[in-house]
Amino acid sequence: MKHPTFTSIGDYVDKFGLTMVEVKNSRYGFVNQKGDIVVPPVYKYIEWNCDSPFISIDCYDDNTGEYTQHIYSIKIPNIHFVEKQGMIAVEDNSFKRLSGFDYDWLDYETGCAKRDGEYGTIDAKGIFRVKKELQGFRAQGKDLGFNPVIVKDGKVGIIDNKLNFTLPAKYDSIQRVAYNSPQVIVKIQGRYGVATPGVNAGSAIVLYDKITPVYHLVNRHPDEAESDDTHFYVEGGNGEIKTENYQIHATYEWNNWTDELFCFKAEKAGKVFYLDVNGTKILDKKEVEDEINLNKVFEPYETQHRAEYQGDLYSEIRSLIMARKKAKNSHGRVYVKFIINKDGTISDETIETGADKELEQEAIRIVKQLKKWNPATIGNKKVRSYETVRLDFYSISK
Repeated sequence: MKHPTFTSIGDYVDKFGLTMVEVKNSRYGFVNQKGDIVVPPVYKYIEWNCDSPFISIDCYDDNTGEYTQHIYSIKIPNIHFVEKQGMIAVEDNSFKRLSGFDYDWLDYETGCAKRDGEYGTIDAKGIFRVKKELQGFRAQGKDLGFNPVIVKDGKVGIIDNKLNFTLPAKYDSIQRVAYNSPQVIVKIQGRYGVATPGVNAGSAIVLYDKITPVYHLVNRHPDEAESDDTHFYVEGGNGEIKTENYQIHATYEWNNWTDELFCFKAEKAGKVFYLDVNGTKILDKKEVEDEINLNKVFEPYETQHRAEYQGDLYSEIRSLIMARKKAKNSHGRVYVKFIINKDGTISDETIETGADKELEQEAIRIVKQLKKWNPATIGNKKVRSYETVRLDFYSISK
């Protein structure tokens, strides 16, 4: 497909690196961060769930009255799926039909599919590759990022896109613990363990009565930006976010939530253990609890050493303001608050005090261009902290 000329590129990049683009005649599509076209810009209207690794577009033909859905998966490039009346076909991204409406079940994230009573996966060329011993796929939840399967004895394993087992089919259940973590919790005869597909797939230690993932909550949902209690830490694998003194019900797929796996909490015979991310090494309980406590976001005055910018902060802000591409006749002062993470990057930029909406958007854009910071510390440990910067916009003649 010939690469089109975009009339506009969206400012928002979702957690999968996708950005909406527009071409002439108000047609929309998506590109990734490399500039590759993921969804061809031919659609009049797109509404997508920015927390899913696929985009579903409703289409209606005024001439035929036919209603279809076009589904694009970031994990299966070059092709997309078309669903009509419960049956699914495959097309390439030039809209050449690669199959009839032959599939009666298909997982759009992984390409796992069922056709004529057979199970397999659809590759990037639209070819259906069958694995004869499969009896079906067991849905394990959203955004898994792997292919769980059921074999003839009813046990569950994991296969890759080439239908090779990366986790042997010997488990009663498999639970993914975080979207950006490869580890899974496995269960055999009521006992739990941790496995990493393709790494310790055949050697998981399955002997605990219960295993619960413990997360770092890296980002917050914008709706909760004003609360100081929603970003402490996450514990639990059932979609419930818990903090020390605040509790909300949400799912890990919310926009701007990042569930970074920290360790595992394991229980056996009434005793509690903390395991590393591979589920093998037992960690010191006090060190784990101290680390969890230090994962909250601190105000600058709560830290021993405040975060420092790697450069001349306000000189760089002034330069970025003066280098704006479009001349503005508006002026005003905007304060932007954000989090400085332990690696010195910033996130969760919000307007604390604003001017007009255009300047507020420009202020966020400029803050995102700033270099890294030296993170704040407490004792010898790096911690996340808040900072606020001021941006002064002056009128610029056209």
